[in-house]
Amino acid sequence: MRLRASRFWIPIGIAGLLLLAQVGINIWQHTGKARYFAWAPNDYLVTFDLHVDSGGRALTVAEMEHRYRLDLSSRLSEETKARLGLDRSEHYVFEDAPKELEDRIRRYEETEGKKEGARVTLSYQFDGAKEQTWQWPRS
Repeated sequence: MRLRASRFWIPIGIAGLLLLAQVGINIWQHTGKARYFAWAPNDYLVTFDLHVDSGGRALTVAEMEHRYRLDLSSRLSEETKARLGLDRSEHYVFEDAPKELEDRIRRYEETEGKKEGARVTLSYQFDGAKEQTWQWPRS
């Protein structure tokens, strides 16, 4: 009887430790200035335009992808742009909170890109709401 009980508690203990580790890592990663903790799957859409000037020239899409580790291949169709009321020619898709996108750019510019003095303009819409603009460096 004692042998069966010990075999039953080992998997439960391991599962409990994994769950506790997951929660701990999520809390640790999302404390401080970053406030985009989400336990559930994302059910929103962020569309954005990104313009970066560094060294006196505008960066290409490939350079921005590499610089901020973004996938800029996801673009909205013309039909979707019209349905959402978007009028600009280029809109990329980001499936996390806009704050995470801002933080990703800010972290790069405060560390690796600090010497370059890049100017970044991020215009985004959260679920098709009013467009907001974020700039680096902060004015």
